[in-house]
Amino acid sequence: MKQKVATALAVLLVPLLLAGAFLWGTWNATPRLRQVEAAVVNNDEMVEVNGQMMPLGRQLAAELVNSDREQNFTWVLADEANAEKGLANGRFAAVVVIPKEFSANATS
Repeated sequence: MKQKVATALAVLLVPLLLAGAFLWGTWNATPRLRQVEAAVVNNDEMVEVNGQMMPLGRQLAAELVNSDREQNFTWVLADEANAEKGLANGRFAAVVVIPKEFSANATS
């Protein structure tokens, strides 16, 4: 009889403990999203189209970094070495690298 009661309690308490731990860990998580940093590395080389310079990589990086809209990350400009180092030591949650031929490919 004691074993059945103990089993019934365990069956009830384990899911409650797991749900409680999940709620505690995710409670009020939205304001903390801005604390998560991601790096953007701009390797793009601008191109000239019809006599006008097209720095599309620079424009994309600026839009990510300077955006006033609600985002999941705080974007930070970085070079490849610092982005790699920041990703390795946990400063950055993600790194986005804009490739060298981004503007050329986008305007072709």
